[in-house]
Amino acid sequence: MNLYVEFSPNEKVCQELASFPPDALSVPEKFYWLDIEKKDITEEDEILKILNIKNSSLENYSSDKPVPIYEETEDYMNLDMLSFRGDGAKLAPCKLKVVLGNNFFLTLHEEPLKIVDKLKQEYERNFLIAGKSPGFLIFLIFDFFIGNVLHIMFSLDKNMDEIEGEISGGRFSEEVLQDIFQIRRYILTIKKSVEPASNILI
Repeated sequence: MNLYVEFSPNEKVCQELASFPPDALSVPEKFYWLDIEKKDITEEDEILKILNIKNSSLENYSSDKPVPIYEETEDYMNLDMLSFRGDGAKLAPCKLKVVLGNNFFLTLHEEPLKIVDKLKQEYERNFLIAGKSPGFLIFLIFDFFIGNVLHIMFSLDKNMDEIEGEISGGRFSEEVLQDIFQIRRYILTIKKSVEPASNILI
């Protein structure tokens, strides 16, 4: 289900909208967060046209093997991230696209994500504290993303301790070797997911 939130920083008021107004971006005193959960992003062509998002910025979203991408245009900043579902041996990367414009913040994803759910819970409180532009939303996403990555790394560290225990106990097997290779793949995936975000944070 899509979410549309209108922010009025001068009045310190935010509200959820039933739909995204076609003339929304013409009001300079307001900015918007649009969260869209869709596998087929072409279903949202009308909104993407209102935001003036180029088709080239959306190509990676439909890829079966997305790679993290950072892109800046005259109208917006586009970041394709890899978020994560699960942890440890059940870790699965998930696509998350974030687009930051002068008066909008867009999140696109194919399935529910913990960091987006947490943003939905926390945006109003943080807006009242420091929400002057849509930039506060992307820093919240980064904060939740880093917290998610740290949680995963702690989980992987626990798995490595278990593997070390098996090896030191003389129980080295093909299954243990596969676990080591799997953890290596997870670490490389996490490394790739963090790199694009560093372009914004540094």
